[in-house]
Amino acid sequence: MCPHNVGNSRSAPPAAAAAAAVVAAAAPPVLAPADYKLNEWSTGLCGCCEDSSSCFTTCFCPFITFGQTAEIVDRGTTSCVRAGLVYGLLALVCCPCLTMYTCTSRRKLRIMFGLKEEPCADYFVHSCCHLCAICQEYRELQNHGFDPSVAGWLANADRLNRGGASLTTCCCPFITFGQTAEIIDRGNTSCVRAGLVYCLLAVVGCPCLYTCTSRRKLRIMFELKEEPCADYLVHCCCHLCAICQEYRELQNRGFDPSIAGWLANADRLNRGGATPMAPPTMATPMGR
Repeated sequence: MCPHNVGNSRSAPPAAAAAAAVVAAAAPPVLAPADYKLNEWSTGLCGCCEDSSSCFTTCFCPFITFGQTAEIVDRGTTSCVRAGLVYGLLALVCCPCLTMYTCTSRRKLRIMFGLKEEPCADYFVHSCCHLCAICQEYRELQNHGFDPSVAGWLANADRLNRGGASLTTCCCPFITFGQTAEIIDRGNTSCVRAGLVYCLLAVVGCPCLYTCTSRRKLRIMFELKEEPCADYLVHCCCHLCAICQEYRELQNRGFDPSIAGWLANADRLNRGGATPMAPPTMATPMGR
């Protein structure tokens, strides 16, 4: 992670190098407000009861919930224990300083996911509705595919970028493709059906004609660029890599293709009444 360690491969132990690689791969892209339309929060500020577990923990031990979210928001540079201890010390010494500390975490979370600064400035949100703000930030991470309750940033990074998908794609690409196709088609095509069609077309030597259409739908869903070249050429030249990339894109958008299909993902992302499951389909303007 540190620039001065890049050229000194001997000084970095294998475990640290592997952890750094996982962190670099798992880090979600920082959305620049100038380039992207700001998004709505997936849950409301007063929706604490949507996740009773985090609500209960935050009511009695807010430093735990804050520490868990802070470690993920800071991508491992701040540990859960350290953030929780700083929270506890500031809560005992100076409440305004505590608010200034916690609102910076909210700002980082907004930048990470391109969220609007609402219902008011971050500092005032944490001043007036401190515990509700911490709960909302915890739920926001959950709805983007993270699990703050597990053991920190590295565990979440490993879960979101586990190498099983790459291994599965190398040995049985029809499995990975079927899992992604069901989510991209929003349940209209089942994982089993997509996998069987893939196998049949692979026998005759033309699965790319089928798989490239799934890549196009994914691009439209998330308004992605057609790169590095046309979808068909990507699947022809780098077929397995393209399938892996599409799988990871869904993971980084909060989906988990490895669980039981579209309905399970829709329920997980929208539990407690959160409305948006995926960005609106832009089929009409993209097709022209």
